[in-house]
Amino acid sequence: MPWTDDEPLIALSRAAFERLMTDAPEAMRRAAEALGPEAKRAPPSRAQRRTLAQLALLLYRFRRFREGLFPDDLFADPAWDILLNLYIAETLDEPVSVTSASIAAAAPPSTGLRYVKRLEEVGIIARALDPEDRRRAFLRLTPLGSGQVERVLAGFYPLLGDAL
Repeated sequence: MPWTDDEPLIALSRAAFERLMTDAPEAMRRAAEALGPEAKRAPPSRAQRRTLAQLALLLYRFRRFREGLFPDDLFADPAWDILLNLYIAETLDEPVSVTSASIAAAAPPSTGLRYVKRLEEVGIIARALDPEDRRRAFLRLTPLGSGQVERVLAGFYPLLGDAL
């Protein structure tokens, strides 16, 4: 489908897509350089985690962009969207409520909550009550979850090979 400037939404989407594609190689390169061959032996440094968080944000935004161009029910990966959101928030030291994580899943609230529960059951995320408002709970990645997300993010660069 050719893009035309007389369709503002499509032109905006094209600009967003082009920005993402322009930024992706650099984000991937920085992630690979930041982690290097030692990634399997040592946890990433704070700077390396920031680079991986930038890659996570890029992937999350790309998923939302893609969903805007296709039918609503065509693509779905609520668990991965929740994990990306929690990883980004962890790097920024920002709390994520259960409600916010469910919204990040880009799925109906009940679906988001089911995925939160499942991720808790397998030990990838943990829940803690808000000390100031016991009706609210915050989620965070467990060390296992954080390590797994980092491995996936770091694994993107070698998969691209010469494309960068």
